[in-house]
This record gives sequence, C-alpha cells and structure tokens, in this order.
Amino acid sequence: DGRPVVRDRVAAAGVPGNSQAGGAGPWKGDADGGPAQVDQRELAVFQSFQKALRNGSQAGVNLVEISPAFREAQASALSKYSTGEDSSLVEWHNALQDVPEDGETPTIYIAHEFLDALPVHMFVKKSAAWTELLVDLDDRKAVSLDPEAKVPDPEFVMKLSPGATPSMKLLLHPRLEALDEDTRGEIREIEVSGSVIEHTLAVSNRLAASKGGGAALFIDYGYDDLPGKFTCRAIRDHKLLDDLLAPCADLTADVDFSLIRSVVEKMERAPAVSGPISQSRFLQSLGIGYRAQALLETPGISEKQAEDLVEGYKRLVGGADVDGMGEIY
Repeated sequence: DGRPVVRDRVAAAGVPGNSQAGGAGPWKGDADGGPAQVDQRELAVFQSFQKALRNGSQAGVNLVEISPAFREAQASALSKYSTGEDSSLVEWHNALQDVPEDGETPTIYIAHEFLDALPVHMFVKKSAAWTELLVDLDDRKAVSLDPEAKVPDPEFVMKLSPGATPSMKLLLHPRLEALDEDTRGEIREIEVSGSVIEHTLAVSNRLAASKGGGAALFIDYGYDDLPGKFTCRAIRDHKLLDDLLAPCADLTADVDFSLIRSVVEKMERAPAVSGPISQSRFLQSLGIGYRAQALLETPGISEKQAEDLVEGYKRLVGGADVDGMGEIY
C-alpha cells in the first residue's frame, strides 16, 4: 500500500493546481491491487489531489496496458471516476512514450511489477570468455526430400553464442566495468536488461525536464547486490516451470536496482534517487505494524479475521522462513 508515499509527495509539492498520474504493471482491477480507501487524516490531501487530476488539459490518470482483458477490468474498477464529466479522466496507452507530457504538469509515475516483465540478456562466463545465452531453432531434426511429407513444427532451443554479440558490447561490458574487481572476477552468470535501462531513462528524463516536478516509484522483485546467478524464470498458471521456452508461459526476471540507480545518477540532469529498500522495510516505515495492530483491536473482529490479518501481515513483511515477500520484493 503506497498511499503515504503518494500523500507525502503530493503534500510536499503543495498540491499543484493540476496534476497527472501514470501507472504501469499488471493491475487486474481488483481492490487489493488498485486504488485504496483512505482514512480521515489522509482525506484532505487526497481530495486536493483528486481535484488537481481534474484541472487542466493534461491532468488525469494515464495507464500503460497492452492487454485488452486487463484494460476492461481496469475500466470497470475505475468506472465511477471516468464517467460523465470525468469521462476523459482515465486514458490507456500501449507504451510509455504515448503518455502525454507538456513539461509543465506535475506527474507521479508508478510502475508495479512492470520492469520485471521486460526482456533481459543472459550472459555466461565459460573458462575465461563471456558468451550470451540465445534462442535458436533446433536444426537437428531430419529433413525429408519427399515434397508431400509433413513439415514438422519448429522447435526452439537455448544455445550459447559462438563468440561475441552486439549485446555483450552494449550491455555486458559496461555492466562489468561498473563492478569492483573482486565481484567481476567471481561472477559467472549475469543478466542485463536494455529495456529496463531504456524505460528508467525515459521516466527520469521526463521528470528532469518537467518544470512542474514529479516523482517515480518502482515496485518489483529485485536486488541491490548481484545474485551471481540467473533469475529469469518461466511461470504458467502461477507455477514455476523448468523450461524457459515452455509454451504459453510468462517470463520474468528480478530487477537489478543497483543498475537503475547507477544509470540515473550518471545523467546530466539526474533526479534525486532513493533506495532501493525491501518491501518489509518500506511497509514498516509506512506504519503497517501499527495499522495491523489497530485492525486487530477492532471491536467485534472474529477469530478467523484476526488469523487472516496476521497471516497477511507475515506474508507482506516476513522473510523466506515464513514464505513471506518482505525481502524478495
């Protein structure tokens, strides 16, 4: 729940006369993943923020979403905010570059589980040489000379590059040069995402160029210190698969937040960078413990509700020992 972060950023900006918010990530329109209810202490700030979202030609909410099904679910959840006179308040876009910007309107960008879905390049060190893990067609199948023979469906295989690739020069070598000598000598596997760099720089440039100011919040699976192994994995029906080439599977890779920080800080007009911090520390700093305790003391709360609340709390801030997401997120 990032409400206090948005609240504090808006309050610090003095609640501008107009504003826009941009969001990217797999929100299906459910209550847990979307806009949250606010208490009375936050209500005044959010009312001013909502007013700013309705004031100006560039003001409003812009969602980056390519899935028609997700768009429909989001539209349904946001229907009360985007009907009648507010029919143009919420707009959808296929890519970040399609989100309007005028250099004047304060903008808050929120990317939730967006960066982890972008492509990564996977590099492997064999002996003393680096190679890239690539996808190729399987050429080991026998070829029939019979023109009426059924052509077999193509199959993909993972292969190591026979030599250097353009991605090694553009992505791998600069990443390795940024590491200390000991880490560079020990690491055997590393992932670098050019798409993550591209989107991070795009958001940062928008913030740096905006006279109205703004902020960006990236929320994702990731790490600050290199894990020393591949994190790219295939998921289908909420289950991990052994094969990255499995059909109809979603691919995801942990986000290298140390790379994001380094790239942004090297910009000529770099926005201020904070973090990364774990989800556990993030939520604890926002007072999740106090909030959970207050809910547990709610008059009339049932034993089942209390148990669910405690389990949900552990899931959000706990470590791997309790199957929590507090440190991996």
